[in-house]
Amino acid sequence: MGARSTWTLEREQKLLAALYGATFDAGALTEDVKAAVVAEMNSDDSNANWDQIRHLNDKMARWEDIRDDLIDAIINVHGSFTKEEQVVITQMMNDRGHNMVWNAIR
Repeated sequence: MGARSTWTLEREQKLLAALYGATFDAGALTEDVKAAVVAEMNSDDSNANWDQIRHLNDKMARWEDIRDDLIDAIINVHGSFTKEEQVVITQMMNDRGHNMVWNAIR
């Protein structure tokens, strides 16, 4: 658990956004996943149910509508990428079926 102390709220929010995006894009919000989310939310007596959780989307922008702006904002805030980050990003894109090199990304 010692490594957890290095996580900031910002990093946790970024992770949450990434997990939500991947889950949504994969169509992975199965009934079992929904039940697990509700169970985790209720682990501290929150008294949540899926209907309450799903209505959070009514108040939030849809992922498809904000994805490009969010990526642009992250890139602008992050600034330039190190060589190591460039390699990781390029590899992730190639792993997802996009045959490209860093110069095509930047």
